[in-house]
Amino acid sequence: MSEKRSVTLIRPEIQWPLAILTGFLAVEGMVFALFVQVAAPLANTLLHHGNLNDQPAIQSIKASWQWLLASGVFMFVLAAAISLKLTHKIAGPVHRIETALNDRLNGRIARPIRLREGDRLDRLAEKVSLLLEKAETIESQSKAKADNSRIS
Repeated sequence: MSEKRSVTLIRPEIQWPLAILTGFLAVEGMVFALFVQVAAPLANTLLHHGNLNDQPAIQSIKASWQWLLASGVFMFVLAAAISLKLTHKIAGPVHRIETALNDRLNGRIARPIRLREGDRLDRLAEKVSLLLEKAETIESQSKAKADNSRIS
């Protein structure tokens, strides 16, 4: 069954650190790519001429550092947003599974776990639902046997 939920941060304590880490990794990848692109010509110039002041790569970086900073911030925000969207597909099912288990542990009948379309962990949710259903059946059978033994 499919269900829509508008809340993106289901488990902020899990989702925010992953989003921030993903953002930093994206920026780190961009910085590394820039380093690789600039380092080879700089090393070549330094080895042959011993002077980097006239190097076009350095002049280009000096002229466009604001664009590099803006693109780094953009990459961070984009990667963090994508990460939040992806973790949302996992955090929602984890929250629903946890709620169903807590309901059962507190003596309430657990409802079947329903996930949204596109959610991950659907097989786990299905297995947990079957397990909770089986536990309910076994508990009902045990109560019925206990009631029958009291009547006899």
